[in-house]
Amino acid sequence: MFVLLGLSDEKELQLILFPVFLVIYRVTLIWNMGLIILIRIDCHLHTPMSFFLSFLSFIDICYSSTISPRILSDILKDKKTISFLACATQYFVGAWMSLAECCLLVFMACDRHVPIGSPLQYSAIMVPASMLKISSTKGRAKAFNTCASHLAAVALFYGTTISVYMHPSSSHSMKQDKVFSVFYVILIPMLNPLIYSLRNKEIKEALRRVINEATHLH
Repeated sequence: MFVLLGLSDEKELQLILFPVFLVIYRVTLIWNMGLIILIRIDCHLHTPMSFFLSFLSFIDICYSSTISPRILSDILKDKKTISFLACATQYFVGAWMSLAECCLLVFMACDRHVPIGSPLQYSAIMVPASMLKISSTKGRAKAFNTCASHLAAVALFYGTTISVYMHPSSSHSMKQDKVFSVFYVILIPMLNPLIYSLRNKEIKEALRRVINEATHLH
């Protein structure tokens, strides 16, 4: 058996964290499942990028569900322990989900490069090899809008992980690592669908069509 230290030993703080983590976990499930269903039912979203987004949502659901329920249950327990088998299973699933997300972000980056690098998509792009060689301001703006969401997701995903290992050691490093780990495990799966949805014109239009159809049915 392993003893889990948790974020804090203070009962008052644990009672505050429980509803916060519960809301975050439920929002994570709703947003990611909603994005998967929206991509599934709208034929206009049957594109490679939409497929990647639905797979990313699936990964975020699995990753969050691997750890968040355990965190919620341990907050309410006085004795926070986990068996070796449960710990190994949780680590195995979490590691595979993280690896899958790393690979998926690479594929999504390649897919984002296509509309930026293709002169058929943006006539303002004179040299398709690099964003820095786009000649016009309008072309740069289109290129930035194309990859801004992906850059934000990558920055969150890798930035949080790197910060755990790159900051100097101190007496507060353990607490900082815990905070970064919670952000990485709980918040990023909730933020990913929001980041991609808010800046994705096709998804916003598909959501608008679904809402309009639902309204007309009633």
